[in-house]
Amino acid sequence: MAYNQRLAERVRELLEERDDVTEKAMFSGICFMVDDKMFVCVTSTGLLCRIGETLANEKLEDGNCTQMINNGRPMKDFV
Repeated sequence: MAYNQRLAERVRELLEERDDVTEKAMFSGICFMVDDKMFVCVTSTGLLCRIGETLANEKLEDGNCTQMINNGRPMKDFV
C-alpha cells in the first residue's frame, strides 16, 4: 500500500492522545476512524478529510481543496 508515510505520521502525532481512533487500510491509503467511520485518509497524493457539508462547501469556495468523487458521485462531507 503506497501512501504518504510522512503525512500519515503527522496525522498520528496530532491524534496520539485520542484512544478512540483506529487505523484501517482503505482507498489505497491509511484511514483514521472513530466508531468505524472514516474521518481522515492519507493517500499517495494527499489527504482526504470528512469535515461536514457546510464546512466543505466553504473550503471548496476558497479553492484550496477539491471535493471527493466516488464512482462519479460527489461525497458532500469530504474534501
